[in-house]
This record gives sequence, structure tokens and C-alpha cells, in this order.
Amino acid sequence: MDKTVLTVTISLLLLPIVGGLEEYKAYGLFYTPSFGGGTYHYADGLVINGNTFDISGYSQNIPTQNLTLGVPSTITLKIFDNAGSYTIRTATLFFNIRGPSSSVSNSDTLIQYDLSGKTIIQDPHHFIGSAKGSVTYVDKFAYVSFTITPHSQMSTSNMIVSSTDERLATGYSLVVNAISFTNKTTGSSQSDVDYLHPHCTTTYPCQPVCGDHVCKPGEKPPSKP
Repeated sequence: MDKTVLTVTISLLLLPIVGGLEEYKAYGLFYTPSFGGGTYHYADGLVINGNTFDISGYSQNIPTQNLTLGVPSTITLKIFDNAGSYTIRTATLFFNIRGPSSSVSNSDTLIQYDLSGKTIIQDPHHFIGSAKGSVTYVDKFAYVSFTITPHSQMSTSNMIVSSTDERLATGYSLVVNAISFTNKTTGSSQSDVDYLHPHCTTTYPCQPVCGDHVCKPGEKPPSKP
């Protein structure tokens, strides 16, 4: 992994977001990248599978979007930086946020796109089958899209989105109850979830899944409702 990317990733993981969530309005003489809440306001900073959401605040709720196992989904961030869209260097999605506060330090799963063309995945639970980032530039904005194919079930999670520019100024937004990885589509009933979805990778043999994790020795997966 590129040392600069690694340094940025580690910095993001250590910076608290809520209970002190701040999208700093100025970084030295500059502003951070934003998703609609900075110096240029807009209400379409997040698109998940064609559904558009306003994430211009520090924190906001949206209806949970269910990303179907084995099916590619797309999450797109619309990012503005007052220094210009080409100054954006990385965009990151933080998932599986657990603990007393919603912070990047309580997330152990992330997808980061380095706008030089690299996609970085941190996925200790093997929730993600594949993920790839891309970027397009339109007028003042960088549109960073993540094509994600979920591999195993992940319970409903808050999502933190972030973007860092060439000055290492970073903007954040917290999206409460944003996504889950299941065998149901958004709006379907919970009974559609396949709790016995196998966990397979090229490294590990197929294993049963217990809730949002691979079953421990002796642990039995729950029965379907």
C-alpha cells in the first residue's frame, strides 16, 4: 500500500466523528471537502442505487438501504472543494460501526478510493465480495462512485463518508442507519433474509454465518424465521 494512502487511512481511523462531529469550516486558510454543507450548498450529496439523499449536515438519518448479497450496488458521493474538484485525493466509506459512539475508530470496515485510481478495502469480516471506485468530474464537483458487491450479511450500520484533498484537509458526514447487506431488497420484509448464507473466500472454506459474523466453533447459525 502507498505510504501516503496508508497515513491518510490511519489518520481517518483515529479521528472521532460524533460526540464531537465536526466538518471543520477552515483548515488553515482553506476549507475541507464537503458533501453539500460547506460554502456551496446542495442536497444531493449521496446516491445509493439511484436513491438520492441530502447529507449536507454533520449527521442525518435516511431510510436504511439494503444492499443485496451477490448483486452489485452503487454508492456515489458528490464532493465539492473550494480549491477545485481536481484537488480531491481520496473518498472513503466507513461501515460496520459499533460501540457507544459513531466514529471512524468504531468502524472496522472501509472502502477507500484514491483518485489516482486505487481502491483500498479493509474488511476483516469478509462482508464485501468486491468493490471498485471510480471518479468523474462535472463542473465544480467530483463524483466518486463505489461499485460494491456484498458477500455476507452485515447488520444495519451507520455509515460515515469522508473526503480528503491535496492539503490533507478532510470533510465528514455521518449517515445514521444507512445500509445493511442482506438477501432482501430495500423495503422487503425481514423474513427474506438468508441467515444461513455461507462465507467463502479463496483463502477460507465455506462456513456458516451467525448474524453478522462467521460462526465461532460450536456456535450454531440462527434458523430462518
